[in-house]
Amino acid sequence: MAHFGPMEESEYRARQRDGAIGGSSLWTIASQSLAHYVARQGFTGNDATRLGTLAHAAILEPDALHGRYAVAAEVSKVEVAYTKHPDGWYANGDQPAGPFATKKLAQDRCGPWRTSIDDTPYRTRDDATAAAQPDDGRLVATPADYQRALSMADAIDNNATARGLLTDGMAEVSMLWTDERTGVPCSGQADYWLPDARVLVDLKTHGRPNPPAAGGKWIATSGYHVQLAHYAAGIEAATGEPPDEIYIVAVESVAPHAVGVYRLSDAMLELGRYHREQALVAYRHAVESDLWPGYPDRVVDVEPPRWAVPDGLLRWRADNESDTAADAADLARAEAARAFLARAEATVAEAQKRSVQAYMAEDYAAACEALRAAHEAIAEVERLRGEIA
Repeated sequence: MAHFGPMEESEYRARQRDGAIGGSSLWTIASQSLAHYVARQGFTGNDATRLGTLAHAAILEPDALHGRYAVAAEVSKVEVAYTKHPDGWYANGDQPAGPFATKKLAQDRCGPWRTSIDDTPYRTRDDATAAAQPDDGRLVATPADYQRALSMADAIDNNATARGLLTDGMAEVSMLWTDERTGVPCSGQADYWLPDARVLVDLKTHGRPNPPAAGGKWIATSGYHVQLAHYAAGIEAATGEPPDEIYIVAVESVAPHAVGVYRLSDAMLELGRYHREQALVAYRHAVESDLWPGYPDRVVDVEPPRWAVPDGLLRWRADNESDTAADAADLARAEAARAFLARAEATVAEAQKRSVQAYMAEDYAAACEALRAAHEAIAEVERLRGEIA
């Protein structure tokens, strides 16, 4: 039976360790390999992901922020001079003291490191940092990260569209279900769910400026369409219907903390479903065979990407080669490539049309096959355009 609702984080992570695969893992498989998926199982986070988790709490659950996070005390160094006198060693700093029998004892008792929570001296920075950690079980955020998270929350609050999508709903909703077509156990955590409107919202933080015009490329290259297609499948498994609309609210983690709101089109979600299904099938086969390969064992012929080929390449080649027959042959090949390009573009349009028709008829196998043909035709179109440029 599918689950869609609150769940303790520890239980959710345990279910994932037992094999319930999430959307980001499926994108790792689709965009990289099964071996990369296995390698990431030990990933516990980095500075960027920890900041993102903190920002999620500040934006989605501000009332629980203080109970979940403590701000780390600041650690600083003061100047301390250790001098020897006839009666022993003295420490001369912000807290002069002595005499001590040895210099080491003076350093241990009057070290140069302090914390912002008290005046206790520490010999090393590590000692001071350890003493500054809270012992009440809360996560610790640096003062700088905590302020950045609050600034991101303010940016969301000042964007009426973004804040409207993140109000009067449910935050951090866990889901567990079994994919009907592959039998693979699945998991996901929706950042925000508006049950009355049946709207799914995903909150993303990112460290680089990302103007709205680049939103489609950013979503596709990051695999967020796959992740959200996965969540939509989980919601449908639990409630009987997919979300009516799916949004991404993105906020930059650096000033000015600009906010972008993106609604995923049917075409974007269809592409996400395609990649998701391919990854689920690959994952199921890997579990059954216990084989988790990396990249295919074959030579890849590398062609220059279209953007790297300057205008006039063929003319330059003709001007610099002595064999005029070869020049003419190159130009003839370019003309032939243009003809092939027109046919390939027509193939793309026809394959996309067939995939939509098959999907509407619930013939998913035919839809996937048509999408595969479309992707192959798109690759051919790009190759031919590179030859023509």
